[in-house]
Amino acid sequence: MKPSKHLAQLNKPVVLLDKTHHKKDFDCGIDELNVFLREQAGQKLKYHQSKTYILSADDEQTIIGYFTLANTRLDWHHSISTKYKTVNTAALIARLAVDKRYQGQKVGKYLLLTALKKLMAANEIIPIPIIVVDAKDGASEFYAQFGFQPLDYEGNRLFILMETLLKQR
Repeated sequence: MKPSKHLAQLNKPVVLLDKTHHKKDFDCGIDELNVFLREQAGQKLKYHQSKTYILSADDEQTIIGYFTLANTRLDWHHSISTKYKTVNTAALIARLAVDKRYQGQKVGKYLLLTALKKLMAANEIIPIPIIVVDAKDGASEFYAQFGFQPLDYEGNRLFILMETLLKQR
């Protein structure tokens, strides 16, 4: 892999996406994730459907990466502990993407861990028993490194229990 001249600073906080961020310049290499950021993330934030957080470069406008948090309906599945059979909602890490210029610098790991910390903090206010992620093609292995398990047979929808995260603190 060729070294990038764009270095990500992973000691910066993530912030909510706003109009000052340069969405049109973001390219993670997956059209669906690029289009969501450019065309839908702001509207979903405005209507309280999801929140998109970004990690920016030093100029505070260039987007290095982002993740989106939302709620989702959840049908119990045999892979989830039977004590959660009555749970029908979960927190969702709906999207997570890193601009191609910053890939290979552990930005994805930083964003995922930040998202999980935000969800653990939210769990102090409103219970979140299960966290689900819809992994794009090829990303399931990335999430599995952090304890996510397949929820369906395709392996693209994964979950982790909040109690598992809290034990790992």
